[in-house]
Amino acid sequence: MNKKFVFNIKNAMSVSIKIFSVSLFLIICINYNFGQRKDTTYIIKSVKGRNIRVHSVKPILSKEEFEKRKPDTAKLMTLEPYVNIENTNIMIAPPKYFIYNSKISGFIHLPTTAAINIKEIKGYNYELVTANLTDEYIASQNAKLISVENITTSSGMPGKLYTLRFNIQSADSLKKDIPFERLMLFTGDINNTIWVNATYPLNVKIFVEKIIKKSILSVKFKE
Repeated sequence: MNKKFVFNIKNAMSVSIKIFSVSLFLIICINYNFGQRKDTTYIIKSVKGRNIRVHSVKPILSKEEFEKRKPDTAKLMTLEPYVNIENTNIMIAPPKYFIYNSKISGFIHLPTTAAINIKEIKGYNYELVTANLTDEYIASQNAKLISVENITTSSGMPGKLYTLRFNIQSADSLKKDIPFERLMLFTGDINNTIWVNATYPLNVKIFVEKIIKKSILSVKFKE
């Protein structure tokens, strides 16, 4: 981890981007010990032993349970109103139940440990930023490129959406590494890039991918 993508672009300039940020996961270190209080309230014990009260729909543990609880899971399929990300000119509509955290400039969904973080790269168009983001380079960073899509955001900006997969080493040596998936969206205008990362454990993809994609495609510059 703590790997960095470095893109060599014109005029010998480069943009250094952390792709596997340890802080993203330290903030949401959870032992997966959920203590139910009410139907929509949970007490989550952090690695440091602190109890965190979370208001959310019940965690969904299987495809079968997902089918049984479609009315409940529909609550996850909505977006909150647009918010401005601190110290940027970027607006985004986050998914419902995702909590803002200034340390990652983004949002966290504690029951699934899914997270979205947003960065603004000033002075560079997204096509320059992604010029050297190749399959081979991603493989050299211990990740696998699953797909690259040319997209248009909900506000009409063109961009590229990368889907990557990588493993995070389990804290328990007796357990397997944890597979994660990351969506990396690069969009913006001629002069500036919006870079959005959305990361979630692969085993919760079926529950969060749709609403996360809808959220990250909502990004736009503040008017």
